[in-house]
Amino acid sequence: MGWIKDFLKRKFYILKVRNRFAATVQIGQRQLFLQYQNAKKNNQLPDFNDTGFRVFSQFEEDGKLLFILAMTGMKNKTFLEIGSDDGINSNCANLVFNFGYHGLFLDGNERAVKRGEAFYKKYPHPYMYQPKFRCAKVTAENIN
Repeated sequence: MGWIKDFLKRKFYILKVRNRFAATVQIGQRQLFLQYQNAKKNNQLPDFNDTGFRVFSQFEEDGKLLFILAMTGMKNKTFLEIGSDDGINSNCANLVFNFGYHGLFLDGNERAVKRGEAFYKKYPHPYMYQPKFRCAKVTAENIN
């Protein structure tokens, strides 16, 4: 019976991941980005606590980052995520897939890094650079 549970878990994960790539998700986020920019111009900003939502992030970082980037602008679409695990359920995955960011996912877990590399090869963005992965631990000696 354990194999049935594993099979269903894998199928559910595939459906969950596919939904992340729906055009409606990307369009909705771009519309929300523009709404935030208009709200800034009109001095009618929402409460920061109300801006969170999840697409790839573990908690509500996707929405919070979108709000912050709408306030500051998206000029340099480069990221560095330290402690990214596999880069799938991460703070920057949404930026890669829905806003064309490129950059580096950094984590000390070699298995997670390999899992992330495989995921981004399986779901490449057709118009953007693939993110890079590096297996390394950040220490006081190498942080610079």
